[in-house]
Amino acid sequence: ARSRQEEYKRDAGYQDLLAKYERTAADLERLSDHANANASTWSQQEQSDFRQKMDVLGAELRSTSDKLDSQIYAFKKQIFDELLPVAEEALQAIVDEREIGLVLKAEAVLMGMAVNDLTADLVDRMNRSNAARGSE
Repeated sequence: ARSRQEEYKRDAGYQDLLAKYERTAADLERLSDHANANASTWSQQEQSDFRQKMDVLGAELRSTSDKLDSQIYAFKKQIFDELLPVAEEALQAIVDEREIGLVLKAEAVLMGMAVNDLTADLVDRMNRSNAARGSE
């Protein structure tokens, strides 16, 4: 998943959106700095023009941010969908081997011993399974 994440970060579409977001944020900051330095001398028309520019840039920033969020969510969902069957298979193997009758999420447990936590074993099995699949 980490290598896929790095690959995703290098994706041209993601890079373009990220660059657009950063440019727009920088434009907003420059415009705001300019206003802080000069607004007291502006006419009503200049103030109106400034507010309009800020509104347009703000809307563009929000839109770009929403697109980035949507892309990131889709990427995370894709990784989750790919790893879920691997996790289920690994968990089932652990349950069968240890003859476990009940598995709870850690958040649902009020008190327990670390020896009963399956997380490390599950992650290890998933990593081994992914490594084996990658070598096929």
